[in-house]
Amino acid sequence: MKSHPRHARIKGDPFIPSRFIFGDAVEEKGLEPYEYVIHTEAPAFVCRLVGMDLTPFDGRDKDGFHSEVLFDEQYNLTHYVTNSGFRLFDFNFWGELPTAAELKKICDEAMQVYQRLQKAYAEREVAPKERDFRVVPTEPLPPDHPLRTAPRTLLTPHLGYFTQDALRMFYSGAVTAILSWLDGHPVNLLTGPVLHD
Repeated sequence: MKSHPRHARIKGDPFIPSRFIFGDAVEEKGLEPYEYVIHTEAPAFVCRLVGMDLTPFDGRDKDGFHSEVLFDEQYNLTHYVTNSGFRLFDFNFWGELPTAAELKKICDEAMQVYQRLQKAYAEREVAPKERDFRVVPTEPLPPDHPLRTAPRTLLTPHLGYFTQDALRMFYSGAVTAILSWLDGHPVNLLTGPVLHD
């Protein structure tokens, strides 16, 4: 092997990943309360996965595996739910958006693969056991959650906790950076070894 020239485009034959990739993500406080699903083929997407979900839908109490794609009009979000307790949400797509039927088919296949993954984890353990989902409040709330219609309740997105003073500070910092750049004296730049090593 030899060093890759820093300014040359990356070369090499691509490694084709598995069609479904499941994983965790880390935030400042540790593991995020969700797992993620990545679908690598068209329509490619990443979404969040939670277990022990009880979102109501027509197939919730039926025998065998049932699933549905639901749309939350209030929050403009699509959810995929199953009667086995899994829910996929926060879909981010690359390229053309699928129909609900296409998304349901892909997510059904993803759940079959996920069950095989759970089995593989259990078989790999010395004392086989199923992976435990982290128990956290479901977010965003399922479409029919009672909090959505609770009296004297205001539900906000993540940005809802910012004060007006904090937002003014963020916006003024952004404006200052733009004006400084246009004036020829940019601020908050990374220079030296940070960019060149």
